[in-house]
Amino acid sequence: MDALFDDELLELQRIIAEGLLTPVFQPIIDFRVRALLGYEALIRGPEGSPLQFPDQLFAAARRHALSSALEHACREASLRAFAAQKLAGRIFLNVTPGCLDAADVNDSGEINITDAVALLGYLFAAGAPPAAPFPLPGRDE
Repeated sequence: MDALFDDELLELQRIIAEGLLTPVFQPIIDFRVRALLGYEALIRGPEGSPLQFPDQLFAAARRHALSSALEHACREASLRAFAAQKLAGRIFLNVTPGCLDAADVNDSGEINITDAVALLGYLFAAGAPPAAPFPLPGRDE
């Protein structure tokens, strides 16, 4: 059984380190006004892997104390894919309360807007940020 545990740990570490997570996006619709609000980001492991499906992937992360690392990798993969696909509306991310401990991106000891700016700067360092999800406002009259 230890070999299976070790194999699972190695597979999980490989998935996280090599960025082998695939986001899929579920539309979120406001049926009251018949409008698309955005997309919920869902994650999948590599196809054919024992950790392909999210229940197996997150259970393995809990067993190996890698939940925060996996959540961070999922958020990064989801934000990159959302920007690359230029999807309309907002992105909805599923997170656990424990991920708030990891929200201090710039290690300042506080969680505030500078963390979001640091994260966005990191995410879009390799390319232009996505277009605004809504039109620019017009002139004030």
